[in-house]
Amino acid sequence: MDGLGELIGQAPVMDALREQIRQIIERTSVSRRLPPILLQGETGTGKNLVARVIHRAGPRGGGPFVDVNCAAIPADLLEAELFGFERGAFTDARQPKAGLFQSAHGGTILLDEVALLADALQAKLLNVIEERRVRRLGSTRSEPVDLSIIAATNENLVASVHARRFREDLYHRLAVVTLRLPSLRERREDIPILAEHFLARACQDYGLPSKRLTSGARAALCAHGWPGNVRELANVMERVALLAETSHIDSDTLDLFTEPARSQRAPVPATPVPALDAQVESLERQQLLHALEETRWNVVRAAVRLGITRAMIRHRILKYDLVSPSRRARRRRSPAAPPPPPVAHPVALPPATLRWEPRLVVLLMAILQPTDGARTPAELGRDFGLVVQKVESFAGRIEDAGASRIVAAFGVEPAEDAARRAVLAALAIQNALARKLHSEGGPAIARLAIHADQCPVASVGGRPQLDVDAKRRMVAILDGLEEHSAVNSVVVSPQARSLLGPRFDVEETDTVDNAMTRGLRLLGYQPHRFGPRDHAAPFVGRQVQLAALRGRWDEARRGRGQLVAVIGEPGIGKSRLLHELRNAIGIGGMTYLEGRGESYAAGIPYYAIIDLLKGYFHIDERDDAAAVSDKVTTQLLAVDHAPASDIAPLLALLEAPVADPEWPMLDPPWRRQRTLDALTRFVLRLSHVKPTLLAVEDLHWSDAETQAFLDRLTMSASSASLMILVTYRPEFTHGWSNRECYTQIRLDALPAKTAEALLHALLGTDVTLEPLKRALIDRTEGNPFFLEESVRTLVETRVLSGVRGAYRLEREMLAIDASPTVQAVLAARVDRLPAGARRVLQAASVLGKQFSLRLLQASVETTEDEVVHDLMKLQAAEFLYESTGFPEAEYSFKHALTHEVTYHSVPMESRRALHARIVEALERLYRERLGEQIEILAHHAVRGEMWEKAVSYLREAGVKAFMRSANADAVAYFTRGLEVIPVLDGASRDRHELGLLLSLGPAIQATKGLGAPEAERVFARARELSERRDEPAAAFQALWGQWMVSAGLGRIEPARQIGRDLLRVAERTNDRALELEAHHAMWATSFWLGELEAVRQHAERGITLYDPDQHRSLAFLYGGHDPGVCCRWFTAWNSW
Repeated sequence: MDGLGELIGQAPVMDALREQIRQIIERTSVSRRLPPILLQGETGTGKNLVARVIHRAGPRGGGPFVDVNCAAIPADLLEAELFGFERGAFTDARQPKAGLFQSAHGGTILLDEVALLADALQAKLLNVIEERRVRRLGSTRSEPVDLSIIAATNENLVASVHARRFREDLYHRLAVVTLRLPSLRERREDIPILAEHFLARACQDYGLPSKRLTSGARAALCAHGWPGNVRELANVMERVALLAETSHIDSDTLDLFTEPARSQRAPVPATPVPALDAQVESLERQQLLHALEETRWNVVRAAVRLGITRAMIRHRILKYDLVSPSRRARRRRSPAAPPPPPVAHPVALPPATLRWEPRLVVLLMAILQPTDGARTPAELGRDFGLVVQKVESFAGRIEDAGASRIVAAFGVEPAEDAARRAVLAALAIQNALARKLHSEGGPAIARLAIHADQCPVASVGGRPQLDVDAKRRMVAILDGLEEHSAVNSVVVSPQARSLLGPRFDVEETDTVDNAMTRGLRLLGYQPHRFGPRDHAAPFVGRQVQLAALRGRWDEARRGRGQLVAVIGEPGIGKSRLLHELRNAIGIGGMTYLEGRGESYAAGIPYYAIIDLLKGYFHIDERDDAAAVSDKVTTQLLAVDHAPASDIAPLLALLEAPVADPEWPMLDPPWRRQRTLDALTRFVLRLSHVKPTLLAVEDLHWSDAETQAFLDRLTMSASSASLMILVTYRPEFTHGWSNRECYTQIRLDALPAKTAEALLHALLGTDVTLEPLKRALIDRTEGNPFFLEESVRTLVETRVLSGVRGAYRLEREMLAIDASPTVQAVLAARVDRLPAGARRVLQAASVLGKQFSLRLLQASVETTEDEVVHDLMKLQAAEFLYESTGFPEAEYSFKHALTHEVTYHSVPMESRRALHARIVEALERLYRERLGEQIEILAHHAVRGEMWEKAVSYLREAGVKAFMRSANADAVAYFTRGLEVIPVLDGASRDRHELGLLLSLGPAIQATKGLGAPEAERVFARARELSERRDEPAAAFQALWGQWMVSAGLGRIEPARQIGRDLLRVAERTNDRALELEAHHAMWATSFWLGELEAVRQHAERGITLYDPDQHRSLAFLYGGHDPGVCCRWFTAWNSW
């Protein structure tokens, strides 16, 4: 009877259930056989557990226990699985096999979801129960079986019998004894007990420190609806055990799904009590129909959404006579009527234009491999169900499923820790299968692979969908990783590893993906906040600030209390400065108290202070409530005989038993007052015994009660040997600035020389690394964390090889991308901004790293006052700073990386629209002097996909650069314009291409020489287009370019022929300027050929044609010099 203890719960309904089971077992001890038992209860109420308990405690506990899920086995295989088969019974029956009934001989068989059995199988099962004999498929004889039968279902079998969906005679055979399992809603007093049990089990399974539920968490658990009952509760507790960073679980950490309000649900008509079954069936039908409609009648997705099997979905579709829209349409058609013509528009088409946004997605592939070749489909199906449960527990979703594998996605809905959740889900799958192996023997084992990448995501039918091609590429990489991985292992790709922190231990393996990238085997998960870390980088550039802190500490030791705030943006080195202060002053002869705010704990009262108290009292996560109470009381009395009134609030904060009878009777405001007073007196008493340093890191994430405590403590600290040191980011505000004891220390980015020293220690002295060091400093702008993470990324991507302090460059770096960890930090910081400030920041990022206030106001859809107000917030948070105030205000992003991350956070379609709006704003604001903004106009026109304007502005920008002799820039602008040409329509394409080619050719020659082959190709294409368009002036320019190329290469005869072509085109146009340049080409060519008479004739004709006022500008188009000077020089030389 000891096994009944596994049925946890103190509710009366559980007491009654245990008593029923006890009576059954006691009264069957002599007969050595249990009566047929029917277990009825909702999904997840523990029917399987109850069946195992009955089996183990019953008279046949030493025999086998066979668990059969009737819904998990395909209907065409179920008879063979249950009753066995002889060789040759069907095509694949090569060897005889005993059925599950025979496997349970001498023990117990559980028929789970028995209501889903087909009619034919119900009849055969009835014969087995009555005759206690089984006949295999293909056999002519029956074999005896001696076993106990337990059936389980979440259906109302009585209603099924009345509806003729279940045989009445079989029901009476199975339900000799019926046990009803209560739902969690009927035993809410047991929810905290079960939750603590599952939480402790999860912590033990994963080697995590023990965790406890706060009173708020218990209340939230009791208030939850628990449609999945005990199974759902167990999954929630496992998830929070892995994801929670603290030892105390609060209601926010639980992240429970909120059921719709009762007023929003479909009303259930009031009916007499006897109609309760009908009400339940009506509600079940509504839920099923809603799930099918939401998934467009996709049975697999509907099953995942409802948490039941596909077979159960199909059974209930038949049960409630549900028909899909397509089948209803077919039913409505008249048989005599001719079939209607095919419809060109299918139902529920997605929008014509999908908004694809890049999103970091993590895929998890699980391959199940049976440990025993004889494992049945039913058993393997249960293992698959377990995998799905664990995936969904960590907010993943099933993307693909096959006979032996499942592919799940994390991060399809935006999540900062998608990679972490995927890995924790993999560990949960491993742990669950291992636990099942230990308890049952022979389950499947899994090979798991994880990969992360940027994947386009679009909303289709209100649900985010992955781009098919991107998903296929990611799955191909997973296939490569999984193919060569060891069984019962988790392998991650380098891309996924780069997103995991130091809490995950990995080692390199021989496993490679389809791109021959080496995979990494996951070794374990560190439960502590900091996992194994490399040696710290050298402490540079903060000696002045460290000296200031030491000075404040010296003042505090003399009894002049100090309040010091260290301010700086993420990664600037606040925590490192505190660490160095501790090392500098030592911990002897002082008391050190430390707490920390966390991003997820902003709503947890006194979070940082509780952390601080645990550290001081040496409270271990394994300490029970009595041990906590003993430690706190003993140490408080040892310090200064703290009064009992101060002990009670501290014990309450640590959730230890409080002996003070008055404490529970206090109203909340009085409890708060006593808590703040007790904390203040506690710290002041410590400072009277020894100088005390109280440090609270990341105060910008602290809760209101922690800040209230610090406010109160600072008012009493002026005459104490106490230094309060807090760190926070620039966006945090407080009211301490006017305190006499207040000191603010600001940490800015490292100067270039100091950053060089840091990189010198990280990278080494190899001279080939100098350009890389300069690029890193420019890119990160001296942020130490960004520098270290950038170096780590370069090492992981094999740009650098060697060891720390002695790296060498393996390949040239074209660009330095922000490391995934840096991107995550910056993206999270942007996401935390108020909505208005975030929109303004994103609009500013589209303008560029530097922008004017006037242009920003013209580009956003909000009022000028709102823009200025949001800019003030962004300046206070140090995202932006005002770079120029005259003649108009201009702002700049403080970091290039912040600008880049913010820009990429703007959805692609919104980004395009913003660029187009900026073009219109520039044209409106600078109408009279567009030339000043031409390069910016070209940039935004391209990004805004305003192709006609983009080509025009690119050409103008190129001409502007060429006139300034910035020839390389000119080539870049003209080339970018040509790249845009293919998207233009036919009417303007040739015209724009011809103009760009005629501008590009001379720019290439100015950059690479007159005979550059690239220029030759450009002029040939220009000549072809100009002749096709019948534009003689353009043809003349193209021919002149070809003549210059031939002259530059010394091909004189071809140059002579091109010169004659130039004369013919000039004569056709009757243009004196073109005729002058044609003769220009001929007198130079004749000179090279030694034909002096021809030189004289062409040069004298040039003198006749030349008009200084009209032709001096021809130097910029033809030859780079004045033709009037040239013709006179050749005439003089020829006469001499």
